[in-house]
Amino acid sequence: MAHYRLVLDHRSVFPPGEQADLLDEYAVECYTVGLADLAVRAQEDAVRWRRTLGDKRALGLSLRWLSRLDARTRRDAAARAKALGLPDVVP
Repeated sequence: MAHYRLVLDHRSVFPPGEQADLLDEYAVECYTVGLADLAVRAQEDAVRWRRTLGDKRALGLSLRWLSRLDARTRRDAAARAKALGLPDVVP
């Protein structure tokens, strides 16, 4: 995680496609270590880059990950709320 954060702090030195790749990879790492909200934000940034690059395949892959991360984040939040006895709330 720390190495991605370090590189992303200096991402402007990388071309847009590499920035998008880094954000995709960082998003997965964030989710893996339990930082789901950060993962979704990073994946949203990757999708923004992908939309400007014209690579439909890469955009599709980034959108797929965003969909998965966002859905899992919502399910995880709902499960935590239920475990705490909170009422169901649709985000």
